[in-house]
Order: sequence, then structure tokens, then C-alpha cells
Amino acid sequence: MINICRYCHEPFEPAHNTTYYCCDEHTPYKNPLMGWNVWRSMHKRCNDSGTNGYKWYGAKGITVDPSWNDFFQFHQDMGFRPSVKHHLDRVDSNKGYSKDNCQWITSIENYWKKDSTNLIEWNNEVKPMSVWAK
Repeated sequence: MINICRYCHEPFEPAHNTTYYCCDEHTPYKNPLMGWNVWRSMHKRCNDSGTNGYKWYGAKGITVDPSWNDFFQFHQDMGFRPSVKHHLDRVDSNKGYSKDNCQWITSIENYWKKDSTNLIEWNNEVKPMSVWAK
């Protein structure tokens, strides 16, 4: 029996009957750079009232673009995560998750974006107060 990989669309012979991907690199939940867990968490924050983050996302009207209900459309729009240190960021925090409003950023960049971060400019350089304090 020959299957077609759901990621690269190449034919392959599966190791067992339920294999949908030709290799671990193309298997979303096995390759952290594909963003499967990020995608899943985004949906939970916006749609599952039993999730911790729901009160800051779904309860405030933050939604996910309907085309992103399909993981592969999300992956096609956002591409691979540059590293496991990168997070999905909404450029405009008042808008939902969509191709036009999302980008990959690091934790440090995300921290700098927070409204509660005190940014200080010195010698034409802007950094959070905590960075200048070091």
C-alpha cells in the first residue's frame, strides 16, 4: 500500500496503516519547528473556556482566522518557526490571529512589546529599564 504524505505530497510506503506523513520532519506534532503546539495552543486560548488563557483571549473577543482551522494553511501562511525560542505574536494585540496580524518573535522581543514594560531611551537606543539596570 502506498500513501501520499500530507505535508510534501510525495508517495511513501507507510510503516503501519495509520501513517499520514513520510517522515518525522513532516509530522507536525513531532517537529517543534512546524508550530503544531503553537497552533493548538492558539486555538485553545481563543475557543476553550476551560483553558487558563481563555480569559485574556477568547473572552476578550480574540479570534482565529477560520482558514487557520486547518493546520497546514496556518503552516503555509506562517512558515516554520525560526527556532523553538520563537513565539506566535499578534502585531496588533487588539486584533485576532491571522496571516496579516501575526509574526514569529522571541521571548525577549515579546517582553519588550508588553504595555507594562518601561522603555527608556538613552544615547538614541531604546531598551527596557530592566536591561539598562544590568
